[in-house]
Amino acid sequence: MSNQPSQRSSDVIDAIFGNNAGRDPERLTLKYAKMAQSPFIFLRGACHLFYDHLPYSRLFGDITIGSISSAKNSIKTLSYPRRN
Repeated sequence: MSNQPSQRSSDVIDAIFGNNAGRDPERLTLKYAKMAQSPFIFLRGACHLFYDHLPYSRLFGDITIGSISSAKNSIKTLSYPRRN
């Protein structure tokens, strides 16, 4: 097995660097060091990879039982108010 990264790994690395382009290099060094500590921290630091592959959704905000107060509006569609 080769020590060279696969094409998919290279794409992921390029996406992470691209997403963080223009940010403070000193803070990025700290971020990347933390991301290398565990898979969970890596996923938290690279969540944009997940969100980039989600289909467009009309629901935004905090959707929980306590925050949903759905009501039919004049167009007879359900609306979910955003909570700040």
